[in-house]
Amino acid sequence: MEARVNEKYEREVKTTAAVWPRSRNAVLNPDVDRLCVVYEVFTRCTGNGGSKKKKVNLVFCHGSGMNRAIWEYHADRIADLNSNWVVDKIVVIDQVNHGDSALLNKGRLGLEFDWFDGARDICKVAEEEFNFMNNYNVIVGHSMGGFQTLAAVAHNPNLFQLAIVIEPVIIKDPSQLEPKTEYLFFPPNFYRALTAKMTDNFDSMQEFEEFMEKKSFYVKVHPEIRKRLTEFEAIQRPDGSVVTKMKKVHNFMCYATDNTSAKRMVQLMPFIGIPVVSLVGASSRWTPPVNNEYVRTRIPNCKEVSVANGDHLMNLEMPDTIVDYISKHISQYVANPPQRSEGDYVLDHNGSLAERNQFLDNSYKHFLNKIRLPQKSKL
Repeated sequence: MEARVNEKYEREVKTTAAVWPRSRNAVLNPDVDRLCVVYEVFTRCTGNGGSKKKKVNLVFCHGSGMNRAIWEYHADRIADLNSNWVVDKIVVIDQVNHGDSALLNKGRLGLEFDWFDGARDICKVAEEEFNFMNNYNVIVGHSMGGFQTLAAVAHNPNLFQLAIVIEPVIIKDPSQLEPKTEYLFFPPNFYRALTAKMTDNFDSMQEFEEFMEKKSFYVKVHPEIRKRLTEFEAIQRPDGSVVTKMKKVHNFMCYATDNTSAKRMVQLMPFIGIPVVSLVGASSRWTPPVNNEYVRTRIPNCKEVSVANGDHLMNLEMPDTIVDYISKHISQYVANPPQRSEGDYVLDHNGSLAERNQFLDNSYKHFLNKIRLPQKSKL
């Protein structure tokens, strides 16, 4: 798969400072510890369908316990799409306690991980990498990444034009919305079952590969994606043993410390102004019904799409289907983008200073007339 991707994109791995300040317990020593974010940029090679098609930038946001490599298959497929748009850049990010970011932040990561901090990191990377002149910017996120996608567009409403969330996790249990609930309660049996899939030490690469194929969350994942995920995550020691880039404690705490984030996200949903497409698996039971209900009903411009036979990891188990859905909804947006409203006072050309001043004066008069004040009123 990597060979195919390398034929279609120029690739560059980059590192940037994570946003600061961060939430409580994000680092071990707030006085000295600062975090980094590792991300990769895929820039489409020439021959991408011609300049007449709309260019689109995408940022992909992974779920808990994963890493940026899960999206390489999707990048490969997206390059071959024949639609009314072409991809310009794709950005894939390792959250601060995942993948290569976790390696750089080793010894500094605190106990907790506020998903909103991750959303702020995503916005920072997008601001640094995307062209805001003519391209559309689309954000796609799965599970925790779906939450962070919604948080990103809520906090930075003009950064992206379209959001696509795949099995977004906002509410794992209705008790999360109770005022005094700080941490999610895990029944002992569920805790043991969950953490058994988060092993981070193995005697050999073979043992790690067998774990990923037979005992992990990724048993049903597309073989190419699982292979790439396994290769990317493994660090082989001189004695042949293997450790994963993400530590078990950080993996589990992604699940355990998002209660406060959930409450904030529910309150922010009505303020999301861009179109949102929510892809939900028809067979998924990862979240309670209220989770999808909140996404569907509280976000003003949200379209929920049920994916037949889709489970929580459908972006990895049914990647071709999910790429088709992503392509379809981007195509629909490109064909019918939101039009400027009467309240958008935007100059449509790079005018002279005199033209700009005249445009501002006319806009001010129009505004005063709209709110029924005399046009001769002074500021």
